[in-house]
Amino acid sequence: MGNGWIALAGCGVSRETVTRWCERLASEADSVLVDTYTMPGSEWVLEALGNIAPGRTVKASRKDLEDNAHLLVDRALHGEKLLIAVPGDPLVATTHRSILWLASKKGVRTLVAPGVSGVCAAKSLSHLDYYKYGRTITIPGPWRNVKPYSIVGYVYANICAGLHTLALIDLSPAGDQLDPCTAVETLCGTLGEMGPPFSVCDRPALLVERAGMPGWRTMLLPRLSDACRVEDWRAPYSIVIPGVPGRIEIELLEELADAPYGLPPKHAWLEPGMQAEACKFYSGLLAEG
Repeated sequence: MGNGWIALAGCGVSRETVTRWCERLASEADSVLVDTYTMPGSEWVLEALGNIAPGRTVKASRKDLEDNAHLLVDRALHGEKLLIAVPGDPLVATTHRSILWLASKKGVRTLVAPGVSGVCAAKSLSHLDYYKYGRTITIPGPWRNVKPYSIVGYVYANICAGLHTLALIDLSPAGDQLDPCTAVETLCGTLGEMGPPFSVCDRPALLVERAGMPGWRTMLLPRLSDACRVEDWRAPYSIVIPGVPGRIEIELLEELADAPYGLPPKHAWLEPGMQAEACKFYSGLLAEG
């Protein structure tokens, strides 16, 4: 085996969150391949690492990192030191595990340098209890040609357990993020077809924008469907559907979140009694499936 290696490094959510570990790997690598297609507005990674590894930093496409991952492994086998730089964390929202798997099968040394994940930042900046989050979902764009029936099930499964749901919003093949209004309309339209006992579209929700980046904002919406009233979206964004929040969680949101359309009335928040209804609905979906 040669002295080559492949490292996956998370660059965080802004220039301020790039770790010294990531910078050191960039300075040592023969080539730095930057993944900019999985997070909108991540071109800054090219500049940040390009200043550290001038002439050795290039933009990598999905085809480079996924379809042609075996070519990267071959390069490392021939002694090249490769850094794959990913916005956020390389193994949380963005997964390049296949590269690690291929490299380990060939005996190539690998390393993972974690970074601040946009998923973790969004949960933290929602002001809700981090440990009360359930399964994370992704609302698909129309280019997928799918209805998010399973996504609806996961939302109500989380509510059944009294947990919050972080909903990521899909990226197009060109790297453009689906706008929040269309994402919510997709989810609410599917809810209308499935007929749950209560609709989360009529309940409070959060729009978390640019989590951890300059200009980030947590917006409290009286109803999830109010996402279509927002005009000045700040990508990248994600949606939080609260499960059964506690009193302190609600008070924090009312004090700290931006609420341009007013605060939700107290009775609008999901209550413990609704968990049983969500459980019954989700159980019915499982029985049908």
